Amino acid sequence: MTIEENINWSDKTILIVDDEDTNVEYIFLILKKKFEGINILIANDGCVAVEIYKNHDDINLVLMDIRMPLMSGIEAAKIIKSLKNNLSIISTTAYCNTEKNISNNIIFDDFIVKPINKDILIQTIQKYI
Repeated sequence: MTIEENINWSDKTILIVDDEDTNVEYIFLILKKKFEGINILIANDGCVAVEIYKNHDDINLVLMDIRMPLMSGIEAAKIIKSLKNNLSIISTTAYCNTEKNISNNIIFDDFIVKPINKDILIQTIQKYI
């Protein structure tokens, strides 16, 4: 898949969920640079992600870390999918041995392995938005 250029993303909203500030900052900078005008929301754990989602029905995609305090990404994704089943949720994980389980899991639409490759991130997002 190639990276598409010149797409208007000003009507798109992505929720980034990760408890590591450096991961959030990295993803945020890539998205803001590549997708001009995109709206980005940030949550640092699964509980916050669920609350943000409940208050923002305009979210088009969620990038969800798996291992987080308070509520895991898996639990948060289950709750969010129960509210809106057709929302795309992409797991982001540093745990390569869980790739097969995540990709076969109906909760997540796709996965990206950490450390996140910029081109893979962009291509994966473009598949679902």
